[in-house]
Amino acid sequence: MRIDLNADLGEGFGPWAMGDDDAMLGIVTTANVACGLHAGDPDTMRRTVETARRNGVAIGAHPGFHDLIGFGRRLLPDATPRKVENLVAYQVGALMGVAALVGHPVTHVKTHGALGNAAAEDDALADAVARGIRAAVRASADDIEGATGDLQRARVLAGDDPLSRALLRAHEGHVALARMRAALAHDDRQEAQRCLAAARAAIDDPLPEPETAPRRLASRNDDVRDAIVLLEQAIGRAPSLGGPRPPRVAGRTHTILLAHDASWMSVDFGERVSLASSPVLRSLLAVLAERHLRSPRAVCARPELLEAAWPGVRLRPFVLRNRLNVALSKLRKLGLGELLEHTEDGYRLAPGTVVHRV
Repeated sequence: MRIDLNADLGEGFGPWAMGDDDAMLGIVTTANVACGLHAGDPDTMRRTVETARRNGVAIGAHPGFHDLIGFGRRLLPDATPRKVENLVAYQVGALMGVAALVGHPVTHVKTHGALGNAAAEDDALADAVARGIRAAVRASADDIEGATGDLQRARVLAGDDPLSRALLRAHEGHVALARMRAALAHDDRQEAQRCLAAARAAIDDPLPEPETAPRRLASRNDDVRDAIVLLEQAIGRAPSLGGPRPPRVAGRTHTILLAHDASWMSVDFGERVSLASSPVLRSLLAVLAERHLRSPRAVCARPELLEAAWPGVRLRPFVLRNRLNVALSKLRKLGLGELLEHTEDGYRLAPGTVVHRV
């Protein structure tokens, strides 16, 4: 039996955080992302989708009434079918656009609060919700077929360039996975198995290293690697289909160079990123690196990280948690990305990472 753990997330607004999204996205398998009317905003949406993508969590739109003050829990007096249809299309379309920027597909829609309650009691509003979703999503099968046609044209354009063809393989894997999800939705296990095999085949070959490709294409290698990670995570979430999980792709080892005083870092021999002006980030990265060097799979618990970054500070637990989440998010944005892993017990650098103190 497979159990889907689901949560409503991305419900902060501007500088105000609502809950511990980073921690929850290390636990759940699907997340409903607020779309800006009852909670959330474009930046919060994108951060939530990026974290979900790193953790292999499927995302869905979570549209609600336009009611920030009431958190979408009040039934609006002018909730006509036309207005409901508009606000659902508006919010679902907004999340799909943000998700496209990140490269993480929207897989479902769950109405929020008073909107969901109203739709459950009023068939006209329920139909309006369905029309709004359909307008934003269109026919997913048509989208898949269109993507297949685009891939056929892209194969011709890619020619023999190794990096272009590697990126193309990743996209082919995404299309195969989309077909697999559609087949599962219709309980066609045989077709799902075939599509899963096609997705695995698309990521079979090792990727070219950046130095073997022209400079103008080198940055795209990271996009390929990100796509491969997403494919592996998606395949790993389908154990009921059987078959071993695909082997890790060659060339995926990452290296972190860290100054002896943690005043700068460099990921995969890229440019140095200065941490000199942020003692909090320096302390956190130093603790993570030291633990990794002693035992690559060891985890730094939250209390240990909090004490390293804010020694002796006594604040409410949720305030400290928020501070830690913000600081770790900054480290990811500065270059650590998926190399900073969140586990049930805390945080660590990815076990396969090579760390050098210099």
